[in-house]
Amino acid sequence: MAETRTVTINADGIQEREVAYVRYELNQQTDIEGQPTGRTRGGKITVKVKSKNDGNTEILEWMCDTYMSKNGVISFPDKDGGEMKRLSFKNGYVVQYAETYDDSNETKQFEEFVISAKEIQVGNAIHNNSWTIDK
Repeated sequence: MAETRTVTINADGIQEREVAYVRYELNQQTDIEGQPTGRTRGGKITVKVKSKNDGNTEILEWMCDTYMSKNGVISFPDKDGGEMKRLSFKNGYVVQYAETYDDSNETKQFEEFVISAKEIQVGNAIHNNSWTIDK
């Protein structure tokens, strides 16, 4: 039987972290009848990771530096322990951050953050935001 793997996130200069929750989204505006009226927008990735038991503040530091962007990967394992899917992002900024301690939860402490990325890719699907400030 294969070892159970968890979803992980890796980003430039950040220790690999075990992901407890992840959500990414893209959208298009529609008219009153539901027909698309604009181009695809989005590229925000919401991530919840288990806090490190070593005082690690790398994600908070990423949040606090307005100009710090990172490239990274969120890896989704398959049931056999390989990689089922990979979400990669380029020029990602942490735009929201919270750390929570919950004594009623087995894991107790989590960091939750939102990455706004210039580009995200899942498989062959690539979305590139047209930002006015490009790196």
